[in-house]
Amino acid sequence: MKPINRLNKFFSEKEFELEKQFGMEYLYGDLNTTVNYYSINLNETDMDDLYGETPNNLVALNTPISLPCIYQLTKSENKSYNDNTTMRFEESGNLIIHIYLDILRDLGIKLNYGDFIGFQLNEKAEMMFTIANPANFHFENEKTLGGYKSFFKTVICTPTDKEELNFKYL
Repeated sequence: MKPINRLNKFFSEKEFELEKQFGMEYLYGDLNTTVNYYSINLNETDMDDLYGETPNNLVALNTPISLPCIYQLTKSENKSYNDNTTMRFEESGNLIIHIYLDILRDLGIKLNYGDFIGFQLNEKAEMMFTIANPANFHFENEKTLGGYKSFFKTVICTPTDKEELNFKYL
């Protein structure tokens, strides 16, 4: 394939790499924020042959991998099961992760729909989220540097009730 020459008058590959390096220094040096990525081990997860469901929701997870990223936990929602609002519940908001493609490549990770993300609430508690949109198409202008090339993806994760699933950690 030929090199990308669009915007070369104003922006080159060298400048693109420099901007990514600035972002990486900010991520690793200043923020130091991470989430834990748990991929599902399909070989160790017992699934029925007909629908691919797991009996007793027993899901085998691979060893977690710490992913450096920028994240946002959206506002929780207070909902009701009925019109008179007597049966209320509050559900956590979604977890939105912005992660460099280079980080995923270097760790050999492909984020998949249905895998899990652990968000550390404090030293003793981790909240689990399910990847709802792994952002496999991340080439929109807003995810590029000045329309030059894509360098990150935005992954949307939905809250997962830890009691719902019976995790088996490998």
